[in-house]
Amino acid sequence: MTAPLKSLQIKDFIKRQILSGALGEGERIDTVRRLAEKFSVSRQAVDSAFDQLESEDLIERKGRAGVYVKSHGYPAGASGVFLLAYDVDPSNRYLNEIVRISCPPHLRAGFTFLTRIIPHSLASPRLLDMELARLEQMRELDCVLVVPPPDDQATLAKLDALRVPTLFLGEFAGGRGGLRHQITDDNQAIAATCAKHLLEQGAKELALVIGDLSLDFNAEFRDVTQHLAAAHEARLHIMEMDYQDGPTTYVAKLMAARRPDAFLNFGCNSGHLLTAMATNGVDAPVLAHLPLDNANVETCVADFSALFPPVFERIAALKRGEAPTPKRLVIPVPLAFVAKDAATKAP
Repeated sequence: MTAPLKSLQIKDFIKRQILSGALGEGERIDTVRRLAEKFSVSRQAVDSAFDQLESEDLIERKGRAGVYVKSHGYPAGASGVFLLAYDVDPSNRYLNEIVRISCPPHLRAGFTFLTRIIPHSLASPRLLDMELARLEQMRELDCVLVVPPPDDQATLAKLDALRVPTLFLGEFAGGRGGLRHQITDDNQAIAATCAKHLLEQGAKELALVIGDLSLDFNAEFRDVTQHLAAAHEARLHIMEMDYQDGPTTYVAKLMAARRPDAFLNFGCNSGHLLTAMATNGVDAPVLAHLPLDNANVETCVADFSALFPPVFERIAALKRGEAPTPKRLVIPVPLAFVAKDAATKAP
């Protein structure tokens, strides 16, 4: 094994220890000599691994005192952020991508996060009111970050009326532009990229598998896909699904459509779709964005970490008492296609 590969092996080992919690903040890491003996490598290889970990803000060197897991604790004057995910599916891929903002290496110095995830099974108006009352009593809280925004106006209004500034991260149903502070990815650009990918491969009977169309972001995705399908002289079949729908419902809705030659899945269950396709003898490419599972299909992966810098900047501005404009900020996010059967999925 070459020296660079050995360094990468050591770096990945220590990083896993840190991110899993096996090595806690402020905890001392083995010495260069011990790690070199453990991995049967040179001390230079260990030093190189430490360089990489330091560049990712995961460790700090303290001279003769040793190397330590970097502390991202609660320094005086830090901006306190309460990340609230209310009435959500905890396995929601978008939610799991966004909560990375509260963890190294994405966590920015001078910010602290307290995270609260309330699943569908527990959500209720009474629980929400209790949670908001608790938030109003919290000291040293500079912002409530709501991820993703709920899809009903009553809940949105309660959250937006908090004394503490509230920043909504993501899309929501209805009232677009009516919130005081919102940052979202460019849903139209994502829809266009996904649809063009299939249409330019020759799809003429495109099926769009999509969630509740009363939600703005779903309706917007559908509208962009419809426009592009018409421009490519292709027919669009819409399969509107609920996140709880099982394979039987997928089969029924697939049978109601003409025989599609490609599928675009926006936030639904690809495994159930594949089952329905097999049941009906349909063999066609499937492209998924934010699927509910890890089925073996081609995927359009968005790097939502592109949203993090403007989120930190908006929180800092709110703490200073500023009223940034525009209220609704749309941020393009990098997209990449991960092929079916790919051994490694993009993060």
